[in-house]
Amino acid sequence: MKKALLSCLSAIAVMGLVCASIALPVTAQEQKKQPSDRTVDFLKTFVEGFLIPDEIPLADGTKMKVDRANETEMKKFAIPRDDMRRIIRIAYSGATAEICKRMDLQESAYRWMKAEEIKKKKWSKQQLFFISRLFVATVMWQTGSASGVVKDEDGAEKVDTSPGAAIVAETKKIICTDARRETVNKLETFLKEAGKG
Repeated sequence: MKKALLSCLSAIAVMGLVCASIALPVTAQEQKKQPSDRTVDFLKTFVEGFLIPDEIPLADGTKMKVDRANETEMKKFAIPRDDMRRIIRIAYSGATAEICKRMDLQESAYRWMKAEEIKKKKWSKQQLFFISRLFVATVMWQTGSASGVVKDEDGAEKVDTSPGAAIVAETKKIICTDARRETVNKLETFLKEAGKG
């Protein structure tokens, strides 16, 4: 069995469950399947439906307008499925850190991931924005801080995936177990080592 690259940040999960260990030996075949297509599609839809706004502020102070009804424009945010899987696996580790009250590590994992993606110089502004939002969406779902249930104008709850729908935050009691603490410790060690490079 080979240790897949970046498995140091892989916490395998099926929506809502965080794996106990980051550095699991896995075959390349197994790595490609984690997370499942269903999970990847769900999180992609969540980002596209809830987390891409009409205007995106850019670093230079300007704003990029987004016409979410324009399918061609929305395709500019797309990244390959394997890249989405990799980002989600990194976000799983960040979510585990947040569950264990280590927001500093969750933020460090995000900054590390974002810096690595920028270094690749292969993503457009739209794609980098999608990558950031995919990380955020994954953490929200893993920590129980988001739900696909929205409230309409009358206050009635319903499932809504239309762009711009308000998200109802949900608080779930997720416990920082010993296994999760071990994952967080491995994440901290990884990020310290990555910071030396």
